[in-house]
Amino acid sequence: MNKKFRAWDKFNGCYWYSDNYKNLAEFFTAMQNLIDGGNELIFEMWIGLNDKNGREIYENMPVKFTEIVGYGTREHIGKFTFDRGCFWFRAKGRAECNWHFYSNNCFEIIEGEAPNGL
Repeated sequence: MNKKFRAWDKFNGCYWYSDNYKNLAEFFTAMQNLIDGGNELIFEMWIGLNDKNGREIYENMPVKFTEIVGYGTREHIGKFTFDRGCFWFRAKGRAECNWHFYSNNCFEIIEGEAPNGL
């Protein structure tokens, strides 16, 4: 899995993506220059999955998880966090689970939420 990062720039109100740089060293050097200039950044790592619409899921993004239960489905709103060496999906009313057990089709990014909004 390729490591990808993004940084939410609170001052400029935008994301900076590591994909737009030659390598991670160049990305983090540029981010350090922003921090040295007074910007506050929130870093997030790509979890290695895309949602059912093909969009990359980053840690702490609010996502909807559709779980198949018996003959129906159950929806959970939660986020992925990095803990114990891997990414975990956490949502109220549901035990945490390691994302490796699920496919891209189970998750959908929820639009309009602030970074780290859960």
